[in-house]
Amino acid sequence: MTTTSVFLRIHFLMKLTLNSISLAAFWYIMDIRGEEVFRQQTAKLADWEEFGLPADRSHCYYLTFVLLILHVLDRQVEYVCRLDYLMKVKLKAEQEEARTMELVNRMLLFNILPPHVSQYYLSKQLEEENSRVELSYHENHCAVAVLFASIPNFADFYYEDGENEEGLRCIQLLNEIICDFDLLLYERGFHSVEKIKTIGSTYMAACGLRSQEKGSLFTEENPTQNVVTLVKFSVAMMSSLQQLNKDAMQDFQLRVGISVGPVMAGVVGTVKPQYDIWGDTVNVASRMDTTGIPGRIQVVQEVADLITASDCPYKCECRGDIFVKGKGKLKTYLVQTPYDEPNIQDTQL
Repeated sequence: MTTTSVFLRIHFLMKLTLNSISLAAFWYIMDIRGEEVFRQQTAKLADWEEFGLPADRSHCYYLTFVLLILHVLDRQVEYVCRLDYLMKVKLKAEQEEARTMELVNRMLLFNILPPHVSQYYLSKQLEEENSRVELSYHENHCAVAVLFASIPNFADFYYEDGENEEGLRCIQLLNEIICDFDLLLYERGFHSVEKIKTIGSTYMAACGLRSQEKGSLFTEENPTQNVVTLVKFSVAMMSSLQQLNKDAMQDFQLRVGISVGPVMAGVVGTVKPQYDIWGDTVNVASRMDTTGIPGRIQVVQEVADLITASDCPYKCECRGDIFVKGKGKLKTYLVQTPYDEPNIQDTQL
């Protein structure tokens, strides 16, 4: 009976059945066959006579008592094994849930922040409570191309009334435009372009922010490549907007401004971190947009020189001197693209 109870993988009811059969066989030998060896006086135990039980069956009583104890132990072992199994299943489920949450958090982090910035935060571990300031991300770049692209006639298109669901349909169309622009970032040739943010109907992006990333293919900052990439990205945005105009029967025009130069990139905020760039280059690119012409790409002279010196398929034409707030008179250029509006009026703001 003890040998049967040693096997932990056998169900306790099966153990009870086997032990009961063994005990029944022992009782059969004692009572029916009446083996003489069990009837000898030396084999008789008088302990059971105190309870009014025959002493010649003392072995059977002891074995019955042992059977009950083994059954209780087997039941306890079965309970512990089942409990251990359930705990392992629960632990495995919690581990799977933790892995899923980690993947979700990684996806959210990579959607909020650029990949190289997200990798920076994932590789750092907070050792002290005051180490949060030390882990704030900031980096200087010397030759970043910055783009501002806006839809100036979207403000005229937006209105609120009952048929338009209080402006909801206009916002849905704007969301479709922005989503189409975001899809361009995944196309070959635009992987170095980083979307910064959207301000109303204005789309802000930059190229050259990953140049100092460890293991990046762009080991050196290349202003010419950054500018050419943004110009091609602007043309792709115009193409995408033109296709949407055909589908939605609209007449949206994209007004683009591009500048190049040094910027400071960093993350501000802890609850809702925001990746942004600052510097005079950003301000000039914004002015190139606001003082630009709908349907055209306006650039500063530095950008025009880089385009002319490169193998970019698009050429630049001088627009002349325009007044730029905070800069005074600046000579600007217009990039010639297949989407230039003919006979468009040149306006200066």
